[in-house]
Amino acid sequence: MKQRILSLSSNPHPRGSAKLTGREGWRIRAGDYRIIYEISDQNKSVTILHVGHRRNVYKSL
Repeated sequence: MKQRILSLSSNPHPRGSAKLTGREGWRIRAGDYRIIYEISDQNKSVTILHVGHRRNVYKSL
């Protein structure tokens, strides 16, 4: 999972990433876990919002 998060710095839209519906942000899968993040094109940065099990991660958004 750590490698998946670090790879977002060089490619914020990796294969398998998906835009969230109903709110700003993106998600990628890491096994049974999801990484929820936002991309700032102005600042050229990626902000990790939440990392959690797929069963619970969307409840906290």
